[in-house]
Amino acid sequence: LDAINLRSQTSLDASCSSMLDKAANLQQTLKIPSGTATQRSLQQTLLPGALDSTAGSGAAPGTPPQGATRSKSMATLQDKAKSMCEGRIPWTFEHNLRKHLAAKVAPSLAKTPIRPTLREGFTYPKPPVGSCPLWPQKAPQPVTLKALSARQVQELVAEMESQGVLIIVLLSASWATGSSFSSAEHARTVCEAAYGELIAQGDGDKVKFCVSEVSEAGAIYSESRWTNPLVKQYGVKSAPWMLMFAHGKNIMSENPAPEGQPDGAGLGATHRLRYMAFAKPRVLYLEPPAEIPDAVSMAGFGSGPGFATGATVGGGATGSSNTFKLQLETQDTLKRAGFSFDLAVTLADARRMLSEATPPYGMLLVSSSIGSAVLSELAARVRQRSSKSLTFICHDGKNIGPLDSSMQALADKKDLVSGVFERPLTKSRLERQLIPAESVRVNYPKCGLSKETLVQLVQKH
Repeated sequence: LDAINLRSQTSLDASCSSMLDKAANLQQTLKIPSGTATQRSLQQTLLPGALDSTAGSGAAPGTPPQGATRSKSMATLQDKAKSMCEGRIPWTFEHNLRKHLAAKVAPSLAKTPIRPTLREGFTYPKPPVGSCPLWPQKAPQPVTLKALSARQVQELVAEMESQGVLIIVLLSASWATGSSFSSAEHARTVCEAAYGELIAQGDGDKVKFCVSEVSEAGAIYSESRWTNPLVKQYGVKSAPWMLMFAHGKNIMSENPAPEGQPDGAGLGATHRLRYMAFAKPRVLYLEPPAEIPDAVSMAGFGSGPGFATGATVGGGATGSSNTFKLQLETQDTLKRAGFSFDLAVTLADARRMLSEATPPYGMLLVSSSIGSAVLSELAARVRQRSSKSLTFICHDGKNIGPLDSSMQALADKKDLVSGVFERPLTKSRLERQLIPAESVRVNYPKCGLSKETLVQLVQKH
């Protein structure tokens, strides 16, 4: 009998422990504070051991029975669960819940009425009520070129001799329409787009475009057979080609190319050269060697005040600087910044490279040890060949000391010298100084004749 009672008591204790765990999970789910009377009532209700101990010790007079305590605790728990479940929406699929919330629970706010005085400013994306110059306009439509023979071109030029009309003749060839680099078909497309642009700008009565097929009779290169009259008279060398007539006279007979690219691709090709070597200007970096008596005369810098206070061998006047280390650091910075550069170690090399470089240098970096006279000369040389070029001074103020007064005056004027770089030159210092300079930004040049360039060429004539 004792063993049976013990097994029953053990089973009862296990059941009580399981119920206690479930009660703890329920309390955590409903977020009931741990110090409230509800928890104590739940423990008294769910733990039989506690009930037995209470019953065995004897209840105080006036204490309600255990059944009443259990009923009160359950009622409190039900009221708490009911209050927490108020306002909850039963749902099965999330998209249906979202629709219900958007339609009934949280509808969209009503639009704020706009005053009539502000109506035009708040009509985007619809076109404004009135005329707005900032609204994007449609691009002009290309105009088809009229095809004329060689004889008809000469008759048209003679007819328009007394009128102030610029006649532009595009010479095309059937055998030159298949090339992807110099295509007569592409040239015709560019001319039609430019003609439409000129008509949209109001210059349609001053310009007349037409196209002529030069391979209709004869050839361009061969003289063994009859030559096209336009080819022989105006010296046509290739296809496509362009002729311009004004007042009955030929004013242009060439394959036009942009002003900055006289030797590049002309009419019939338009490409953008996406190479970093062309996208940024080339830099000339002048770094003279350390001040050794023999090296000074060989370099040709003389003994200017800025060079005398520079880096010296054996302990100079104001300090010493590792010229070779600074040179390597500067070259590495230029390379990481995406600039192609040339190094000059003598004044003769710098003068020669500034005079012969094609295209001209867009930036000049010089050491502060060259002196103000040499700096002014080199800055003037580089500015003479490229009006947008920049000149900077590299100075090692930690080891050499403050910058020479004459060179500081040149830097303060912001005329020939654009600024001073403190050494060692880092990429962040270089890019921070070059932020306002548009000439050193990435700009991929165009190769060939585009519609915009052709419109400018026609308006120029």
